[in-house]
Amino acid sequence: MTKLQWSLGVALATAVAGAPNAVLAQIPGESAYESRRSLRDEYRALAYEEVRQSMADWTEQLNARQLDRLKKGVSEGVLFAPMGWSASGQDAFADSMKTWLPRMGGFHFVMADFDASGNLAYAYGTVRYHLSAATAAPGTEVSAEAVIVLYHAGSKWKVRSYIERPLAP
Repeated sequence: MTKLQWSLGVALATAVAGAPNAVLAQIPGESAYESRRSLRDEYRALAYEEVRQSMADWTEQLNARQLDRLKKGVSEGVLFAPMGWSASGQDAFADSMKTWLPRMGGFHFVMADFDASGNLAYAYGTVRYHLSAATAAPGTEVSAEAVIVLYHAGSKWKVRSYIERPLAP
């Protein structure tokens, strides 16, 4: 190592050691956004737990056929589209559920993917439930993929849209 290389190395080490955090953040392996990423992770973890609880409540209300509670769990402009029919808005949702809910049982949702940002969250997973003879052949078991978008309204997550697609046979 020459004297020039050694002097240059000492000068660079001194400059980096005394550099502010913004300069240190430029070094590979360091991130100026590390704390922001941690806040994002904390938010997602909190939102995940809240959404998971909202979906557990949704499942319980569906299986108990509690229409009034279900209606409170959807946003004003909800789009509800299970298995080929759709309803848009709380009132249309409630009207549709009056005929659909008595024929449905054993609803179960398994979340496979989740994300949240701001006041919106996305949950993807599979649903399974049983339909009585009024809507399908006797004993029909429904298995579908579901995409559910939730809106954070005040202190509660509400279903903003619910869309199903049958699983491949």
